[in-house]
Amino acid sequence: MSQDNSAGFTEAELRQPGRYNIQLSDTGSVNSSSTDLVKNQHHAFKKQKLDLQGLSADFAVIVLPFGLVIFSFLVLRLDGISVDKEVFAQWQNAITVCQLATLFPILFAAIFGRLIYQMARWSLERGTSLGSLEQLMGSRTVGGAVLTQFQLKALNPLAISLILVWAVSPLGAQSILRMLGSRLDERGHDSNVVYFNTDAESQPSHKELTAGVSEYTLEFLSSLGTMFGAALISPKSIKRDSMDVWGNVKIPFLKSDDNDGWQSVSWTSKLEHYSALVGVPVVNVSMGNTTFSLESSYIDLKCSNITRMDTYGVAQYRDFDWPYWSSPGPFKNGTWYGFNNTFQDEYRRSWAIALNRFVDLYWANSTLVMERAPDAFNLADAALTRPAAFVNETGIEVKPAKLYFQAQLSNTMMRELPGLTAYCDIAQKYVESRVTCRRTTSTGQQNCTVTAQRPSQRQHAPEAITHLSFPAVFRWISKYMPLATAVRNAGVCDLVLQYLDMPGLDTMNNDVSGGFINVDQELFSLRLSQVLNTYILLGQMYLRAVGSTKTNNWIKDKWNVTTPVEVVNLVEVYSVTGLWMGFCIFSCIALSVSGILSVFFTHLASGPDVLGYASTLVRDSRYIQLPPETGQMGGADMTVEMRDMRVRYGFTGQNSKGQVWVGVGREKETKRIRDYIVQD
Repeated sequence: MSQDNSAGFTEAELRQPGRYNIQLSDTGSVNSSSTDLVKNQHHAFKKQKLDLQGLSADFAVIVLPFGLVIFSFLVLRLDGISVDKEVFAQWQNAITVCQLATLFPILFAAIFGRLIYQMARWSLERGTSLGSLEQLMGSRTVGGAVLTQFQLKALNPLAISLILVWAVSPLGAQSILRMLGSRLDERGHDSNVVYFNTDAESQPSHKELTAGVSEYTLEFLSSLGTMFGAALISPKSIKRDSMDVWGNVKIPFLKSDDNDGWQSVSWTSKLEHYSALVGVPVVNVSMGNTTFSLESSYIDLKCSNITRMDTYGVAQYRDFDWPYWSSPGPFKNGTWYGFNNTFQDEYRRSWAIALNRFVDLYWANSTLVMERAPDAFNLADAALTRPAAFVNETGIEVKPAKLYFQAQLSNTMMRELPGLTAYCDIAQKYVESRVTCRRTTSTGQQNCTVTAQRPSQRQHAPEAITHLSFPAVFRWISKYMPLATAVRNAGVCDLVLQYLDMPGLDTMNNDVSGGFINVDQELFSLRLSQVLNTYILLGQMYLRAVGSTKTNNWIKDKWNVTTPVEVVNLVEVYSVTGLWMGFCIFSCIALSVSGILSVFFTHLASGPDVLGYASTLVRDSRYIQLPPETGQMGGADMTVEMRDMRVRYGFTGQNSKGQVWVGVGREKETKRIRDYIVQD
């Protein structure tokens, strides 16, 4: 029945490829009809020994992923730490210049590909299905993991697992690129801010009380008038700004004093937004963002009975005067006192103010003053010329005063002079303002603004006692404020009247005879309050307002308030994105586990590396006679030993029925397929 073919095989041998006898010309005959072997015989299999190359590979696949895990946790520790530009550049170089993001996919492919190979090798020795083995061997790359499943039409847990694990490779690369950045973070430290106390006395109230107008007084009044005029004629942008022309913080009018809660303050284009045209000096502001509470007060007028007349001098105008300059009183309640806009004191004013109620003469007694102010060095320091002196007084009768305003609205060319009169309720309002300051450099200009306000929560004197309630203060304001921006005895309208009519001072023509048409009671009250507060505040601060004194001396001023604050700076810190860092750590751990498992499966397998080598074609070919010891050789070792053997895939023989066998054989013994291709 058997008939030899050209390759020397019988039909029975060809039909039972797993149980044929191999005839070796150089070793004699070997009977391979049985797979039963006895251990410890000379032909028993010997396990592969450890070599330097294998150990080096094992070391690399464990250490390199572990190094990436350590790197990830080192980056994680940077989160929130202040950035050092040089150090930050080194970290960025480690990620980008050293190409960690690029090396990760390469390293992942090498380690995970090795794991898949060693798993396939171990599975082959243990026994597995051909489909599973092909899935593993075809999934040693990202693309292969996808294409192999389609080629084998395999959609099973192994296929899904292989694809998901390979997805870690690009995910890990992107996470390394994106995990570390920088952000601006707020960092706070304690500091102190110094600001001027608006409860301070008016400087001229206790200087030269009996000498009248001295050389010092003239110098003071000249400087005060200059600063007052500068505030009035400052640009609209400055009048709307949160700081005055000298960088002081302006205090807005409180929206409502019926609510003790904080009221937000927003920017507005209205020129009547702030209680004065000058602000409160604030110094010792550190670099960064500083928020603190500032206590201050201002005069609040509620004017009514505003009357505009075509002819000045009619019965509506009041004739009032100040008794004499050094008179301490008494002043009768209900009687108007002030310097009139006439020539009675050799000065002609375009407007005048008077008050009908003052603090009683009793409170000016020097003995009483020193007893109530034991810490004062002298009488001037303890003088009761400010409302704060009545903070702790109880059981006193305080009735609100009224302020009377009258003005001539014309220039000297008119015979019949139009006029204006008004009566105003006057009160001292105490507010707490939340101030936010920002300074970018130690020598740069600070930028401060009031962001919120509420009625002051501290104990204060009754609101009916104002800075104007003291004769020593009001006489200066009544006499010299109308002259501060006027040409002496010229009879023209000064800057105050022009501001009350049009606060933008767009024309400045010294004539408001046609003005005050659209000025209602609310606007008039706000504007008159502004100019009064401006003059009073400048009289309190004097040269402090323009910052002409040295900072060290300024801070030691007795009328300054030092308040502790927290300064917040925007600091560049390392920013570690939690999501990307999580992906990075997960990817690195997955890579490390793959390396450990690859070492485990490498040493778990007993046989040589035979999968994936071209020499396997020769080893498994039944048409090439090989010595038995080649079965124990690895694929690479076989290739080295038989690198010069020439092989061919083609016709190796035929059986008795003329059926052709195709396989891998020696080149000379195997015929080429193309020589026998049937032409259509």
